Amino acid sequence: LERGAGIVPEPESHLASPAAPVAEATEAETTGPSGAATVDQAPAGEAAFSESALAAEPLTDLQRLRRKAFEPERQLQKFFNKIAKHAQKRRKDGESRIRYADKLVVEFNSGPEHVLGALEEVEFVLRRLADGRADLSPDLKRCADLLRDFRSDLDHLSDPAAHGPGGETFWIEDFPNPHRALIRSAPLSIGPTLSEKFLPQMEAVVFASAALSIGDDFKFFCRQTGLDAVPDRLKTALVRARGDEAAPDALMIARFSPVLSNPGALQTMMQSVARGLKRLPRPTFGLFTHIGMLKQARAILSEALAPDGRMVVAQHVDGSRDNLLHLFRHRADACLLGSEAFVETLGEGDSLPEIILVTKLPFPVPSEPLVAPQLERIQEAGGNPLYDFLLPSSILRLKQELNRLPRKPGRKLAIWILDPRLATEKYARFYQKGLGRESVVFTSEEELFAKTAEILGPG
Repeated sequence: LERGAGIVPEPESHLASPAAPVAEATEAETTGPSGAATVDQAPAGEAAFSESALAAEPLTDLQRLRRKAFEPERQLQKFFNKIAKHAQKRRKDGESRIRYADKLVVEFNSGPEHVLGALEEVEFVLRRLADGRADLSPDLKRCADLLRDFRSDLDHLSDPAAHGPGGETFWIEDFPNPHRALIRSAPLSIGPTLSEKFLPQMEAVVFASAALSIGDDFKFFCRQTGLDAVPDRLKTALVRARGDEAAPDALMIARFSPVLSNPGALQTMMQSVARGLKRLPRPTFGLFTHIGMLKQARAILSEALAPDGRMVVAQHVDGSRDNLLHLFRHRADACLLGSEAFVETLGEGDSLPEIILVTKLPFPVPSEPLVAPQLERIQEAGGNPLYDFLLPSSILRLKQELNRLPRKPGRKLAIWILDPRLATEKYARFYQKGLGRESVVFTSEEELFAKTAEILGPG
């Protein structure tokens, strides 16, 4: 602007001072499921200003711009530094992703109001300058528009609960630099976006999977994907295989097993599993919802099965996916432990387990930033968060994991459900029916091991 006005002839005459660290935030745009607004490195401090320029009459707004241009950066840095400081304390208590909601804004006293005010002032000055400088007006207005757009994005953080047609959720993630914060956002539901922007453009859309329905009911899936907004176009169908060979394998529920949330439960559970695997030297896959428990289970099983020469390998411990599958493929009595992400990568050509261990029902974590606001909205609408969200989400997730497991033609799988809640809780019948499989409850190890040997037949 100074060069355009003929005041500062050489760019070198107004070099900025060294840049200061600046915080970074990423957040979703209101028009899409994901996106980013990033605060990039910017010069800090004011540039040198010539004495002759100060005396010039047209520079009133220009002087104001020079004074205010760096205030948004200072306020933005203070804003994210404060968030990072509080988030660091929370992480020491075990929270990895901290939800940034209205309650947290009050608790941290960390709203972006000062940043928004500073941005608005700079935008105002730019527009006034644009009105008086026809030659520079397009560039000045473009800069003002960029500031307005960024201010609109940042305004999400001043009232996290108020934005987006389907609502959005914000959370603070860990960042290597303790003085910086990373804020992400996502829509609470993709249904409104799909029903508004995607489905009307399509002549036909086909969803096909073995994990779309809760029992015979598609309502939860349709609600989550926006299909309930087009009931006149919606058709659903259940396709079932015929014959005993094609029927899904039964669930073998270990009522005697401990709940993993209890102290010492993992040790007790894995000791029971080890006794079963000693009697049944078959390829086994253990499914875990938590990497920490997976690693602990590997240590317990390795120690218990080592005298029998059994190999126990685990995801995140014993090498890459391909290496683990190679080991599993060449040892008929191997035991492989993995998570949902590992199951998602399995294909028809991969090694086939005969015993499946489900250590815990895969419920969403109620405090997770993507889950907590969903439960709040259901509660406010008079619904039941357990039956309207937590149970359906868990059922579909477990159905998906079990249906992705490779299976030998003509051979059965022994699926051990080691979470006793599938037999003891009030929702047990609802959950079993939702999975669409036969369920058998066992009250002792001996019953479970004997029935498994009968199902699998001679080794």
